[in-house]
Amino acid sequence: MTSKYDILVIGGLGHIGLPLGLVFADRGRQVALYDIDENHRRIVKEGKMPFDENGADELLPKLLGESVHISESISDVAQADIIFITIGTPLDGYLNPRTEPLLKLIEDMKPHIRDGQLIVLRSTVVPGTTDLLNSVLTKSAKVHVSFCPERVVQGEMIEEMESLPQIISGCDQIAVDKARDLFNILNVEQIETTPREAEFAKLFCNAWRYITFAAANQFYMLAEADGLDFNRIQHAMTHNYDRMKDFPSPGFAAGPCLMKDTMQLSAYARNSFELGQAAMFVNEGLATFAVDKLTNAFGGSLVGKKIGILGMAFKSGSDDIRDSLSYKIRKLLVGQGAEIKCTDECVTMDPELVPLDEVMGWADGIIVGTPHKAYRGLKVPDSIRLVDVWNATQ
Repeated sequence: MTSKYDILVIGGLGHIGLPLGLVFADRGRQVALYDIDENHRRIVKEGKMPFDENGADELLPKLLGESVHISESISDVAQADIIFITIGTPLDGYLNPRTEPLLKLIEDMKPHIRDGQLIVLRSTVVPGTTDLLNSVLTKSAKVHVSFCPERVVQGEMIEEMESLPQIISGCDQIAVDKARDLFNILNVEQIETTPREAEFAKLFCNAWRYITFAAANQFYMLAEADGLDFNRIQHAMTHNYDRMKDFPSPGFAAGPCLMKDTMQLSAYARNSFELGQAAMFVNEGLATFAVDKLTNAFGGSLVGKKIGILGMAFKSGSDDIRDSLSYKIRKLLVGQGAEIKCTDECVTMDPELVPLDEVMGWADGIIVGTPHKAYRGLKVPDSIRLVDVWNATQ
């Protein structure tokens, strides 16, 4: 059977799937993008990106209709040689991974898969998931299942996919060989592992980053609680001292990956991953610490105080608000009786946001939620109480 598409990306209009599809389409492959997000589908069909991704605004309109196609049905699985799975892998209310969306997707795919296809799991999953999917899928057809985790920084995916080493794995040798041929298209270095090793490698990477951020945040809270300026301490620790050059600055460690993947690892370890759990308590607790610090600056009460939050995205330069701790801060402030105005130079999807000038001319107190470029070196009047965990305003 001659395939209509070289590649079908499921979850193809999301932060991982869409840049992935654009990269391979730009290398001459026929790529179909399937996604259940109706809003993203409408935007992409107009040749526009539904979120910020460096380089994508130029690529999408150039490739759309030529080598990038919007799929309307999961049945297009039958029309592709290679299927990428890039759907989200969220946590439930008990901080355990939700496997139901992935398993349901596999059930939806089964009537359409055919012999010889390569199915590449790109989503971050608990160890053993790739082998599980392989055992389910190969009961329906002689497909080859691979796990090749994404390891890119959101917003820089197009550049990093063509430069970073790629971990490849497969449940059989044909899957490994096909995955190698696939990423040879990008001319990147490849590291071959078993699927379980690759699953652990991805989780360990994100958990390590989350833990290092927690260490910096814990030190910050210890110093600030003692009435000290942590930035002076950090300068003393790191200035021209190579052993501390990798020490991160404190800040709100959030977003759709780091905490989630640390908790996936904890769930896999039957909640015996104490280091990861401690990191979660520290990083999530920094939001409460910031609100408490501002409350103390007002003598113990925020009732009736006008508080501005600068930055609602989960990281600097991003328009993504998923799992941003700025929204946790806003909720905590409301619970303390404060009036709130929020601003963000990148986020467009929150209709409650107001311009920076409006916040600065109104607020009694400010919390810097995200260290966007517009807040770096911002002159905050002495009359405004300021909590700036990031030291963005210096």
